[in-house]
Amino acid sequence: MSDQPSTKLTFRDGGWVLVLAALLSLSVAVWGLSSAVLGKRPIGGHDLASYQFDLTTSLVPVAELIPSGQPRDFLRTVTVREVMPASGMVDFNRSTRKRYLVTQDRVVGVVIDGAARAYPLYLLNGHEIMEDTLNGVPIAVTYSPFCDAAVVYDRRVNGTTLSFGVSGLLRNANTLLYDRGSAQPSLWQQLDGRAITGPHAGAAAQLTPIAGTCITTWADWIAAHPDSEVPRRDEGNVQLYQRISYERSHLEPTIEFPVTPPPSAALRLKAPVVVIDASGERAAFSLEKIRAAAPDGRWSATLGGVELFFELPGEPAATARVSAPNGEPIVARPCFWFAANTLLGVREALP
Repeated sequence: MSDQPSTKLTFRDGGWVLVLAALLSLSVAVWGLSSAVLGKRPIGGHDLASYQFDLTTSLVPVAELIPSGQPRDFLRTVTVREVMPASGMVDFNRSTRKRYLVTQDRVVGVVIDGAARAYPLYLLNGHEIMEDTLNGVPIAVTYSPFCDAAVVYDRRVNGTTLSFGVSGLLRNANTLLYDRGSAQPSLWQQLDGRAITGPHAGAAAQLTPIAGTCITTWADWIAAHPDSEVPRRDEGNVQLYQRISYERSHLEPTIEFPVTPPPSAALRLKAPVVVIDASGERAAFSLEKIRAAAPDGRWSATLGGVELFFELPGEPAATARVSAPNGEPIVARPCFWFAANTLLGVREALP
């Protein structure tokens, strides 16, 4: 377990939901007050129409678009300005009262042409989108907490680099992104990067996922990528980052928002899986079943004629790295089973 001071929401019988909602509502209230002073008002937060997205071109049933109760951009997209070497984390933790990353903390790791960078999950809890440029590639590091889904995308679409925000809407409990700065923004599904409303939906646009993305522990990541970098955190938001946790949600057996169609019972709803794309095939691999079949955390399989190598560091359970022969990166989407099954329509690949 992490050796950071515990700040998790641990109230029983759903109390954590009320506390988390109160924290988010407080931040939105402060933001709304400052917006009023500056002459701007939050968009959305009530019924679907209040979010002001053009849904006439929706590629999915509009009834499946669910307001979260929070407005657009209630969580602020962060643009990474500064990074630090992973090798300096021990010294950094010694120099500050609030340590940044410790061994069992989960991170979203990504590699682009040999350049590795890790994005702490507890930062993504507070933003859901971090925009960066890695090895010359403009990327969006996205996280949907109710699905425990992390995907890193190339932000370039048809020659234009887009910037994304949190729409305040969900589909099947998955965060819907929107392209900021557009006269009429589109809504994009976080898990598959597909535009489902707006001008980009009409063009059937899709974001390109970055191969070599994973959710793993900080210790496992730096062992595999000792030259990795990590974004510098906003020291002014440390307390907020430590208070927002979805761990209680991840332990709940039920889904917090409506899901259509009902998920397959092949796995429990929130079983951690990794969805793999290989040679035109796609399947979900259960991390719990892999751990049972390979107690040492090393396991291999074949999908679409491609050999896959899984490395599971242990606790926490929802962590894994996947590669192909010679370390070739694979397109992988870590998430809960219900999201993989209902949004991507994937089958389970049995160990």
